[in-house]
Order: sequence, then C-alpha cells, then structure tokens
Amino acid sequence: MSASNKLVIFQLDSCDYKFLKDNIGHFPNIQRLFGDRLEPLQTDQFAGSTNTSFNTAKRATDHGVYFQLQWDPKTMRLRSLDPDWVGPLDPFWRTGKFSERRGIILDPSFTFSGAGSCQLEIIGWSAHSSLVPFECNDAALQQSIKSSYGVNLIGNETQLDRGIDERSKERDAMIRSAHKRGALLRDLVTQRDWDFLYAVFSETHRGGHVLWPKEGVTPPDGLIDVYKAVDEGLGNVVEVLPENCEIIIFAVQGMGHQSAQGHLGRPLLEAALASLGCEVDKFRSRPNPVAWLRKTIPARLQWEIRHRIPLRLRDRIVARQYAGSIVPGETIAFPLQSDNHGYWRFLIKGRDESGTLSAEEAEILRVGFGNILSEFKTADGQALVSDVLYPASQEGDRAHLLPDVVAAWNPDIVPVAEAFHPTAGRVTGTPDLARTGNHRFRAFFGHSGPSALDADRPRHVADLPKFLQDFLD
Repeated sequence: MSASNKLVIFQLDSCDYKFLKDNIGHFPNIQRLFGDRLEPLQTDQFAGSTNTSFNTAKRATDHGVYFQLQWDPKTMRLRSLDPDWVGPLDPFWRTGKFSERRGIILDPSFTFSGAGSCQLEIIGWSAHSSLVPFECNDAALQQSIKSSYGVNLIGNETQLDRGIDERSKERDAMIRSAHKRGALLRDLVTQRDWDFLYAVFSETHRGGHVLWPKEGVTPPDGLIDVYKAVDEGLGNVVEVLPENCEIIIFAVQGMGHQSAQGHLGRPLLEAALASLGCEVDKFRSRPNPVAWLRKTIPARLQWEIRHRIPLRLRDRIVARQYAGSIVPGETIAFPLQSDNHGYWRFLIKGRDESGTLSAEEAEILRVGFGNILSEFKTADGQALVSDVLYPASQEGDRAHLLPDVVAAWNPDIVPVAEAFHPTAGRVTGTPDLARTGNHRFRAFFGHSGPSALDADRPRHVADLPKFLQDFLD
C-alpha cells in the first residue's frame, strides 16, 4: 500500500462505533465516504491511555499513561502529566517520515508542546480536554484564529447534574464548535501548502458524556444532532480537498450509558482491606481538608471557583482530594481518580519512594482485593464489576506507572448508591450524575481513497501510525 496523494486523517474523538453504525443514515458525508467500510479496532482498557497509544504507537504498558492526573511514585504525589517526568511522549507526526512532511494538526489529544518545523500545530483550540492551553506554533495565525473563530467553543465540561434546558445549551455550543471547526479546517487546507492533515473533532467526545440519551435528562436526539454537525463540518472540509486524497476516519474509544461506580472507590477499598484483616481505621479517619471542603461547599459554587483558577491549580486541588490522606510508609493503598473504570494504587517498597508493603504483601492484597471486588453485587443481585485487571503487574517498560488494580464496572448497570458482599458487607456512596455517558472500548477506523488496502490492516489503535505512514511511502 503506497500513494503520493495527500493524506487526510479525521479523528472523531470518542465517537461510538455502534452508535455511528446504527444511525449512519443521519450522517450522509461519512456514509458516502466510508459506507460499510468501517472496521473495529482493539484498544487499551484505560480511557486515558487510548490517545497516547495512538500518538506514540505504544501500548499502555509501554507508555504508562492512564489519566491526565497520575501518581508519581518518585515524588509520592498525584501530579499533572508533564514531560519532565513522563517524558515528551513524542507523537508519530513529529517523528520519522511524518516529521519530514508538511502537516496541519488540529486539537490532538494528550499532546505536549513541541511542533516540528515542517508542521502547523494548533493545540487546545476547542478540545474536550488538553494538556496545554490554546497554542499555535504560528503566532500570527494563533491571533487570527482567536479573533475569527474564538477559543474553547465547546466550553469546559460541567461536573454538575442538570436537566434538558442546560444540556440543550451545551448541545448548541457543540454544534457551533463543529461547524466552526469545519470552516477553520477548510480555510487552512485551501490557504496553506500541506502533505497531510490530522484533525480531531472533539465534539463527539463531549457530546457522548453530556448527551448520551437519558429520558427526561437529555434533549431528544441531542447526540445525533451533534454527530450531524460533525458530519457537516467534515463534509465542508472534504468538499475542497484535492482529488485522490487518501482519507482515514477513526476513533480510539467509544461511548455508552454511564455505568461508572467511581463514587464507591474508597468504600470498596476500605471494606475489602478490612475483610482481609488490614488495619484501615488509621487512614480512614485521617483528616483531609480538601475532601471535607468538596463535601461541604455547594456544588455550583465549587464549579464557579473551578473556572476561575488555572488548570494546574485545579489539578493540585483534585490531587489533594484523592491523595491528601496518604502518610508515606504507613498508607497501604488508595483510590486513584478515574473515568469509566475504578483504579487503585498500592504503595510498594522499592517501587514507590516511601512504600509501605513488600512486593509479596502487595501481591497478596492486590489479588485478595480483586477477588472481593468481583463478588460485590447490587441490591437487585447484579454483578458490580465485570472484570478485574492488574496492569501494573504486566510486562512493559512503564507498566509500573499504571494502576495496580482496575475494576471494569458492569456496563449493563447504572451508578448505584450501595453494593453488597457476603463477608465485606455493605458499601454506600452518592452517584455522580453529571455525565449521562461514559467510555466504552469500541474503537474503529475506515479508509476512503484510491489506494487499495493490503492485508496488513491495523488491529489495535497503536498500529494506526504505521498504517498511516505506509500512505507516505
């Protein structure tokens, strides 16, 4: 497979493969270009890993990224992803053959600054989330984009329960963002010289979280309306592309109804460790001012404060909430901030700077905790967890940075206020109702263009960069 034509790469961020196929008739441009040629891909089982796996062509166990805010075992604290400690995580378009080609890159996920001299990079313009604020390596263009198109058109995700009227306003913002994204890309590809375009449509990601259908909460067809706008924005770009472009469309993960039980993370850990004979009272009652404030200050006031402080400060506050009770050399384990799965870290001597457990003790507790997790049931008898993973124990250059225990929550249930175990007892928590949708590991890709695909199709999102590079040969 090789071509000398221009290469266009569209990422529909967290676009759900099943939702897209089930409603393909509403999206004429995607249907015309790709028809029934969308193929599923494997992906890593961490929502925060999937984009880095694509960017770096590495699996999660080799790049070690699972969330924007991660545990640093050397400093014994949760900290924002930073190239000083996780490395630059150089994306594929800055290396190899791509680095020698003129590229236009818009809103890549989990990417630090550092654009190559041949390429135009626009990061954090209207993204669901970004590791850096809005920036462009062309200062004049950055100002022009800000003036002509605005910045952060989809806004920041609201972590508050709300109804149809508020979610309808968010839907409208996503639709405007998708249309302006299409217009911006149309201008870029017609006014600049380029060999490849890589553009991320972030609206499908935000839409999945905020508008996944839930009767009485989300506007009817709200998510379809956002997908339609993305289809229109994409079509606006395709309309002005040169003939015989190779066009790739893909998503590194999907969406489904909200099934995360993260509000039970600490109660589950404490109940399980107590059942295993550990002394958990020592750290259960230890004061954590940030956690107390999060429970005490009204949610809407917290939200107002959140948007008036810098991103890094917000991350430090969240870090204190999750890890503020840790006492080096004494704390056994704690829950990590997570997305659609539950994550827990055990503090191990020799791996964590001031670990508590020996490797042997940690292994016994990890497996024991995992076994107990798998036996928790909801009030109506359904399994709380569909699978338990132990990623930090796997082979890989950076597996030690990953969570020790991961609970894949049962995707068939909704967030519950209580769960039960025959020996660990009952745990309770208040479900987070801000999101109606959360991630599913349904990735896909499709191709439209003059080149015939050979048998070496990508099987995993980490295979996509090599697959894309073959179009440049």
